[in-house]
Amino acid sequence: MKFPSFSEISKTAKRRSAGGVLFDNQMNIVLVQEMDGSWSLPKGGIDEGESPLDAAIREIREETGIKSLYPLRSLGRYYRPTRKGKKRIVFMYLFMVENQPLQPKDRRNPQARFFPFEKAAAKLPPYDASFLSSNKNLLRSYIK
Repeated sequence: MKFPSFSEISKTAKRRSAGGVLFDNQMNIVLVQEMDGSWSLPKGGIDEGESPLDAAIREIREETGIKSLYPLRSLGRYYRPTRKGKKRIVFMYLFMVENQPLQPKDRRNPQARFFPFEKAAAKLPPYDASFLSSNKNLLRSYIK
C-alpha cells in the first residue's frame, strides 16, 4: 500500500494525526478515554519525518498498550475540527487484534476498552462515529 509523504500531508491541513480502528473477531472496537472522560478512536499527532502509518502504530501502542500491531489496510483519511476550531486531517488504518487487557501508557488516555460496535459508535463524537460507521461492512468482511 502507498502512503503519503510528510510533505504531501503538510499541504493538506495544518494539523495532522494518524490512528486506527482496532477490532477483534467479535467486532468489538477499541476506544480510548480522554482526560475529559470522552471516548475516542486511538490516534494522535504525526511527528516531523514520521509516516502516518508509523505515527498510527506509535499512538495506538501508547494509548492502548497493545504491542503487536499489523495493519490490514489503510482506511483513508477524514477531517475533523480541533479544540481551537482549526481543521485536522486524520489518517486511519485498520487493525485486527486479540481481545486482551489494555494498559495505556499515555497519561492523557487513562483508560482503553473494547466495546461492541454499536456501543462504540454511540460513545464517539460525530466525526469519529461517522467514520467508524462508514467502515462497518469492511470490518465484517474480515471476520470469518
